[in-house]
Amino acid sequence: MKSRLLKQRGLKVKEKLSDFKLCSFNSKIESEKYFQLSGLDKVLGVEGKCLNNDKTVDPDYKIPYGVDISDLARIHWICLNRKTTQVLEFGSGYSTLVLAHAMSQLRSEHLSWVESNTRLKNPFKVYSIEESAEFSEITNSRLGDYKRFVDLS
Repeated sequence: MKSRLLKQRGLKVKEKLSDFKLCSFNSKIESEKYFQLSGLDKVLGVEGKCLNNDKTVDPDYKIPYGVDISDLARIHWICLNRKTTQVLEFGSGYSTLVLAHAMSQLRSEHLSWVESNTRLKNPFKVYSIEESAEFSEITNSRLGDYKRFVDLS
């Protein structure tokens, strides 16, 4: 199964999407399958484990919330499925990196069409508004090769 998933990682965005629907992400198994298939496990450095398990948000905001695979897989799928060209996000974190990954995939497949048919100056960009300088730095340090797809302020 794992070797099949690795072979499928080279598929184009449209082919990756065809096996999933929005309700697919209500299933932990389907979410983990998408997480691996899309390469998000490698992007985030998470090998298919939900780090939140029954955890709640820290009321004192000292620790970032963590990873919820179903939510991240769902947001990635929505972005790809709708062929999103720009995202406005309030608050940054793992979702910023996931959205940037989706933007990079969309850019590689749709840039010429977007440049020819829209007036966007910065297509395939995530605009993330973060009030905490500390969390902004944490997110920025995680972006790596995806920094060019994110405007973090």
